[in-house]
Amino acid sequence: VKRKSDGMAPIDIECFLILNDAEPGTIAILRNHVAPLLAAIRAEVPQLHIQVVYHEQNFESLFPDIKASLQQGRYQNVLFNLDQYAHSDVNLATLRDISVAFNSAEIFYTFGISSLIAFLHKSDPAALAKQLAFLGAGADLSKLEQQMSRTEWLGAAERLVFGCFRDCAQFVSPFSINNPDGWRYWLIHFGNFYRARQVYNNVLHENSSAQAHFGRSG
Repeated sequence: VKRKSDGMAPIDIECFLILNDAEPGTIAILRNHVAPLLAAIRAEVPQLHIQVVYHEQNFESLFPDIKASLQQGRYQNVLFNLDQYAHSDVNLATLRDISVAFNSAEIFYTFGISSLIAFLHKSDPAALAKQLAFLGAGADLSKLEQQMSRTEWLGAAERLVFGCFRDCAQFVSPFSINNPDGWRYWLIHFGNFYRARQVYNNVLHENSSAQAHFGRSG
């Protein structure tokens, strides 16, 4: 609207949308919902060009192809919405890869922190190390050995997990989502620019009844 009022030409937006789910039935339902939306956009918004592709794979096995497609198309602004089932379907190494492969990358990432913490083996160091192996070398389990009470130990474990995400991007913003009907989970935003982080935080604060900030300020 501002560009039009200033006598400037409208902006054409090219969007490459990759939709993936490991369940073929989910993708079939999604196709049916997306089709009329795409038809309406083509008819009513000629400046918006959307190319949609669908996949039915586990994300980790598909990611190399996604990365190659985005780089071949020279897309600078990329956004990954990684809504995993629990906490181990997307590797931390993949998050880091996304952040360094694209200059203006953002990631929305869900993480089932309560389901993970609830089943950690406090009294079995070997089993505990196996459960947290997906965090990589950054998981210093020695920090848990000094915690005596279960409450303190669970809190330390949660901080340990979050600490491993901090080097996945320039800005890491975690929010703990209140889920009355199930496990509490984290919604984490990863970004390379402060402005992206600020916009994300503003949206969540406007919906503060549904979530609570986790971690220290900054």
